[in-house]
Amino acid sequence: WQDGAGKQRGTETAETFCWHLGTDGILTVFFEIANNMAINKKSPRISSHPILSRVWAYDLNKGLDPANIGHKSNKSYFWICSECGKPYKAWPHTVIDREGRCRECYKPIKIAKRNAAIIKKHGSIADVQEVMEIWHEDNTLDPKQTCKSSEYRALFHCKDCGETFEREIKNVKSGQYYCLDCAERRRRNTYRQTRINNHDTC
Repeated sequence: WQDGAGKQRGTETAETFCWHLGTDGILTVFFEIANNMAINKKSPRISSHPILSRVWAYDLNKGLDPANIGHKSNKSYFWICSECGKPYKAWPHTVIDREGRCRECYKPIKIAKRNAAIIKKHGSIADVQEVMEIWHEDNTLDPKQTCKSSEYRALFHCKDCGETFEREIKNVKSGQYYCLDCAERRRRNTYRQTRINNHDTC
């Protein structure tokens, strides 16, 4: 195509952009990236993709034909969540990564994947013997699937008195093996012993 001055601007077909002649006589071109992808024969269409075709929101994407849009388009469209059934808007590649789920439904899966990666690299809380010795049997959490830095509040048996207490796993892993009463008693004993040692030194 050529602009108003007769200069060659590109070899794109009319299907790749929409244009209008402004009041000042200058040709204005608006490139539509999604349509660029749609006519690219190397890019499969949304209608033929196993995930995208299943969650495409026909009612909300009025005037758009998924058979004319490439699945690599970087324009956002409406979809129907494959899990909760609610509509949401996202790029096709995001929908593929989430396997058709919306942001909220994919969140627990994303967290699980992140934890799995951390566990694979650094190990799980099940690898910490001191924590497993006081791990409470009423916990529904699998220690083998829980990272050492987890902020989940689990149940433990106090290492001194045996009573049950609740605390974040990462804090217990760092050495907080005692209930509040025993922890306070230990703190006082440590303080008292420090005073005695300092007095003997003097």
